Amino acid sequence: MSGYAVTENRLAKAQKIEAVLQEHLNRKTSGLQILDIGSGVGEIALFFTGQNNVFAVDVENQMTDIVKSSNIVFKKVDSEHLPFVDDTFDIIISNHVIEHVGDATLHLAEVKRCLKPTGICYFSTPNRIFPKEVHTKLWFLHWLPTALFFLVLKVTKRFSEPIHLLSYRKQKQLFKKVGLTFTEYTREIINNPDKYCLDERIPFRIPKWAQALSKTTIFVLSR
Repeated sequence: MSGYAVTENRLAKAQKIEAVLQEHLNRKTSGLQILDIGSGVGEIALFFTGQNNVFAVDVENQMTDIVKSSNIVFKKVDSEHLPFVDDTFDIIISNHVIEHVGDATLHLAEVKRCLKPTGICYFSTPNRIFPKEVHTKLWFLHWLPTALFFLVLKVTKRFSEPIHLLSYRKQKQLFKKVGLTFTEYTREIINNPDKYCLDERIPFRIPKWAQALSKTTIFVLSR
């Protein structure tokens, strides 16, 4: 995930993830086996170290020196397959990862396989329906057929790596296909930013139907 690796606001994102996980678990995130998929520079994984055993995977090791000196166990991967045995993790974090993989179904199937029976996955991805594409910052072009969207990016020299955006509806279809149950936090987070350590605010509360149009969707998945 090197092409669009993100470094800004990682602490705030980690705090949001922790708030969602703790609310769902109704307990502190400590004493757990945690996996961060697509770890990038590693700051989200680092946030959960200390009282947890934290593992991280990515297609290349982009971790900062501070992260490398921590007790995070990093494993390089070259596909959606995860190098762990079944039922390993209490928590898996898939934060803006699925849009970068070639096989979204396999990615979710591997998440399911590696979760403990009582484990959960924090899942977040950009919503294809939202009019501004979050990686390229372009408006509407990602609504084109995928091949045409990639061609436009290449012609305009904005192409870094393939991005396979999923609509809100498609995400739910994939969860059901793989056999993952899901609890949605999208609307709850937008309407209660302070509760989830967010600075972003909108001047009104969104109704339930409007979460399908949000910039990013957030779910907690379980087996």
